[in-house]
Amino acid sequence: MSRPHSSASGWSPDRKLWDELGALSKDLSWKKVEFDRNRSHLVSNNDRGVYLICASPPIETISVINAYTILYAGQVKSRNRSLRMRFLEHIRTPSPQLKLFLDCYYPTVHFWFASVQDESKIDDLEVLLVEAFNPPCNKIRAPGTQILLARLGTGRTISTGRKRQPT
Repeated sequence: MSRPHSSASGWSPDRKLWDELGALSKDLSWKKVEFDRNRSHLVSNNDRGVYLICASPPIETISVINAYTILYAGQVKSRNRSLRMRFLEHIRTPSPQLKLFLDCYYPTVHFWFASVQDESKIDDLEVLLVEAFNPPCNKIRAPGTQILLARLGTGRTISTGRKRQPT
């Protein structure tokens, strides 16, 4: 499944991809839970499906937009795991990439999940979610994109060895 994608990180500009994702996910019922251990009882303990870990800025930086980004897209297909178990795994032992974002964005992080009854659709849904949103915390990347390395926190000037031109 080869798709055109911009070389930058971020949402895909491929309309066909979005149409395919829309068609495959049209019957899903998404639910949102705060990404907090005390909310785990609100996540399905019996279902398999797909999920997204999403965040909005920790403070209102630009009040005219409702910024929200997908940090991670995943799936649960095994009969030995549930969406709740995966939710708790991400909370207990987040990947180093996810931990960077959690440290910055908590408490504005949410876990969105949808049960998928037809197990044969789960892999395709996860791939489409990753290709569409290109979440920065996933190890797998959308085709044609590269991992964007960045540091969250206070900025500091770095020297490139080039002299700055007067403005």
